Amino acid sequence: MSKQPSGTVLLLEDDYSTRKLLTMVLTLDGHDVRSCASAEEVRVLAAATPDALAVVDFWGDSHVKLASDERDQLADLAHSVPTVLVTGRVWAASAVAHELGLAALVRKPFDVDEVSEVVRSCVAQVQADIESPTRG
Repeated sequence: MSKQPSGTVLLLEDDYSTRKLLTMVLTLDGHDVRSCASAEEVRVLAAATPDALAVVDFWGDSHVKLASDERDQLADLAHSVPTVLVTGRVWAASAVAHELGLAALVRKPFDVDEVSEVVRSCVAQVQADIESPTRG
């Protein structure tokens, strides 16, 4: 059964195997997946893609504790485009998505069904926000 794309996913993942897996799963779910090489590329594509959702691996140097400048970078990206962070960093174990300005946070190692459901839910919210006359 072929599905129509249900949203654009801007994928930032440096690990080749993980990127290929996420691309395959999200494409099979009906999303238009575009691979990005940097957070800046995510921002640029998001500006031209109103229905975009970013799914990003953490790119910074913080492992145990999230540095304030990297927290600001995450918040800045999330302000530009609804963002799902997928990371295995130690600090993520106690992080709360909305406190970082994120749409969602998925911790590695992840279950592909969990990622699929989180992305589906976030895309639905993005689409609802687009259709709503007042954006919340």
